[in-house]
Order: sequence, then structure tokens, then C-alpha cells
Amino acid sequence: MSTPPENTERARSRRRLALLAAGVATAAAAVALLAVSAFDRGSGPAVSGPALALPPLSTAAKAAPSVQTPGFVGLPLAGHERDVLVGIGARAGGPVDVVVIPSDESDVPAHDVRLRVGGASATGSAAASCGSRCLRFPLRVLAGSPRAFSVVVSRRGKPDAVVPFDLPARLPPAADELYTRARARMLGLRSLAIDETLGSGLGSPLLSHWSFQAPDRLSYTIAGGAKAIVVGTRRWDWGGGRWSPSSTSPVRVPAYPWQDARGALLIGRGVVAGKPVSQLAIMLPGSEFPTWFVLSVDSDDKVARMQMLTTGHFMVDTYRALDAAAAIRPPAS
Repeated sequence: MSTPPENTERARSRRRLALLAAGVATAAAAVALLAVSAFDRGSGPAVSGPALALPPLSTAAKAAPSVQTPGFVGLPLAGHERDVLVGIGARAGGPVDVVVIPSDESDVPAHDVRLRVGGASATGSAAASCGSRCLRFPLRVLAGSPRAFSVVVSRRGKPDAVVPFDLPARLPPAADELYTRARARMLGLRSLAIDETLGSGLGSPLLSHWSFQAPDRLSYTIAGGAKAIVVGTRRWDWGGGRWSPSSTSPVRVPAYPWQDARGALLIGRGVVAGKPVSQLAIMLPGSEFPTWFVLSVDSDDKVARMQMLTTGHFMVDTYRALDAAAAIRPPAS
């Protein structure tokens, strides 16, 4: 029996609350992502061609910590094509770790993953394992010249997923100080609002609007669906033309899925809501839910936008009304 839409939305909202309470991104949602500039999406079918000649992995390269572990040092980036997440970890001079996770969490055999440079490609069968769903390719990158490549993922009965990456000539500069200031600034807010797009590449995107008031109040509205209010240990859900009260575990806000990420690098500049921003790449390692982020930080050390990719969970949060969101109160009876 399928779950009624309202109950499905309520379950998704409760998972979102769990993320906020934990401050980490570890959920999988059965919805789709709106395309965003910082996470490239592939386009077009895969193109076969000659074999890509890659050198053997050196002993040091084989021993390097995986992108899925806290010891990784390098550039973490991610993209997706439809429901296929491709995350990478690129080290100065190489190698490159490639993580492939479809939203249904099915295993993709190594021979169905290809690294394509120009018209040539190498299959994952020739790569070394670097952990669960992780393949290590001895590709020279971040070594003085820009490098463009694509990861091609083949699955039976489905079109190939092609996710491109364009790496700079060298490892971007560290941005730990900026990240630390932005983290402190955002965790110190008394209130804020978030416009969110959430997906997994399997349907239409889920759009929602959130409001938070420290230390334990929030409200949300899902476009075309549910809405709720939480004040401490009390919760109210809207349905059937009325508010239904219930009890809930308290949440601590503000909290963010990126707040415990590490290894911030300055990967570019941009504009959000008319204001210039610095774009930071950061990551939360893990074998089951490795999570890649891009934060857009303005000149006041405020995060204007967060873009996130993890297992079955592709999300864009735009932050607004910082310390100026409307007060959250229990609904009128």
C-alpha cells in the first residue's frame, strides 16, 4: 500500500527536523534537485573511444587517505546526472578518488564506471578501490594546468549518466578562517528563514520554506503540501483545515547540515541576491553518506546559500532574513 501524500510529506519533514537536530546531512529523500551552478550536471549520451592511458598507482598514491575519510587532503567536488551522485576527491598531482552512488543506493560495478578525458576513457576495472563505492584513478590533476574530465556511469536499462568536472591548474587556497567565521556567525543567529529545494533525481523537486527562532522554535511550509510549527516539545501539523497538536523531541536551532564539515577551499566567486560572495568547497566524510557542500559567503561572513549533495539527497538552501525572521508562536486555537 502506498503512503498517503500528506503522511509522506510529514515523514520527509520529520527527517528534515532530525537533520537540523543533528546538524549533519544523512537522510535520503525520494524527490529531485533543481540544477545549480556550483554542482555541474552532465548532458548527452556517453561517447565510446580509445583507451585512456594512465600510469600505475604509486605506493604513496595507494596509501593516501580516501576522500571518504577525515584524513583526506585535497579538493572535494560533486555533481549529479538525474539520480546518480558522483563525488570526487582530487589531490595535488593526483590521484583522483571517484565515488558513485545512485539514489536507490544500488551498487554500480567498477566496469560500469568510466573516467573520460577528451575522447579517451578508462574503466573502473583498472582503478584501485578506495573504499565503499570508491575508485581511485591515477589521473594527474592540480599540477600546473587545468584539467577537464567526465565520469560516465552505465546502468542496465537506463541512459548513461555523464557528470563533468573542470579542475583548476592548482589546488585552490585554504579558506578555513573564512569558514570558521561564517560558521560562528550563522550559529549565533537568533532567527532566520530558508528557501529550500530538495531532491534525489527521481521526480519533481520538493520546494519548502522554513523559519527558525533560537533556541527551539521552527515552522515550515511545503509547496502544495504540509505545514507545521514546532515550539519546544510541542508540534502542530496542518491538515483537514485545522491544526493537530502532538509532542515531539526538542530541536536546537539554528543548526546546519554543513556545520561540522572540514577542509574548506576557496573555489570561486559569485553573486547571490545581488551581493558578491566567496564560494567554499567543504565536505563531511563517510562511507555511507559522504557529503559535498558549496557555501556562498558574503562580505559580512554570512552564508547566503548552501548547496549539498549526498546519498539520495540533493539540496539547495538560500538563507534570508538573518536575525530578522518573524516570531514563531503556537497557532491560534
